[in-house]
Amino acid sequence: MLERRQVLRRVYPFTDVLVKLALEENRRKATEDDILDALVAAVTASKSVYGLSFVPDSPEIDSTGLPMQMAYYVLPTLLPFPKLQLF
Repeated sequence: MLERRQVLRRVYPFTDVLVKLALEENRRKATEDDILDALVAAVTASKSVYGLSFVPDSPEIDSTGLPMQMAYYVLPTLLPFPKLQLF
């Protein structure tokens, strides 16, 4: 769970506050794991405007015609600034 929280914080800084509030509101209905699963899905969906990657590339199709694959958002990597030589 800690690893998922750390990754989520990188793309959604309010992760800890939202999880705390959700746990307080749903003490008997949802576990922290359930809340993190839902938050991962929501954040991934919100990032879909930037493009998603899928696993596997060529999925099997289930009995209802839906592709059986997972979507995920790839964090952009920031290139380091080049070192400048001044005089």
